[in-house]
Amino acid sequence: MNLLLLAGASETGSIAKALSLEGFHVLVSTVSDFPMEIGLSELVTRRVGALSAEELSALCVEMNVAAIVDATHPYAVQAHANAKDSAQQLGVPSFRYERPSAASHGQGIHPAMSHEEAAKLAVSFKRPILLTSGTRNLEPYATLARSKGIELYVRALDCEDSRDAIVRRGIPLEHCEFGVGPFTVEDNIRIMEKFDIGVLVTKDGGVAGGLPDKLEASRRMNCQVVLVSRPVACFDDVYDDIPSLVRAVKSILP
Repeated sequence: MNLLLLAGASETGSIAKALSLEGFHVLVSTVSDFPMEIGLSELVTRRVGALSAEELSALCVEMNVAAIVDATHPYAVQAHANAKDSAQQLGVPSFRYERPSAASHGQGIHPAMSHEEAAKLAVSFKRPILLTSGTRNLEPYATLARSKGIELYVRALDCEDSRDAIVRRGIPLEHCEFGVGPFTVEDNIRIMEKFDIGVLVTKDGGVAGGLPDKLEASRRMNCQVVLVSRPVACFDDVYDDIPSLVRAVKSILP
């Protein structure tokens, strides 16, 4: 029985392995070709490339997919909507995995409901800014930082899509560091010291996404943190641990 696993979370490999151990054929779909340990086997394969809603539905039909498992990033709003809509259109079940939140609030942590709001908050401190919130929403940060004369730095995945997005926004590549997280407290402190960072912009990627280490590094370095809040999930049932997700899939599919 074929499952489509829409990937993006660092737990993808563990999810694919757990589902394959139950005998499911798992096609892992990622937007970018970044390195990912998914345990490729006769039961686990991978495809790369963004999918529109129509392309997602067509792929499900072509692969005779019995269910869609959405394990994309908590902030991938369009991906969530496409997964849910395609499943409803095709009459197949859909499942959402979302890592638990690790957000905290306190002195030096400033929540923002959007990237536009986050960008305004970030430049208000008039200190060099480090973005660790991905490269899909660079525009408001690049525009405001440039207009205010504030240095902007980016940490991103080392892939062609990330580099292209950065170059398009006029951010020098020497202001960037590329790698695959999660990053330790020491990793975060090193880049903060390297670029003399005063403001960290991040998202709530949970423990698996390294948020606690980012917050601890910021505390030690006396950096302000702008935390972009998670969007509201569009799924009725959301699973925040892999065993529960696998049990849910098994309970519906024969």
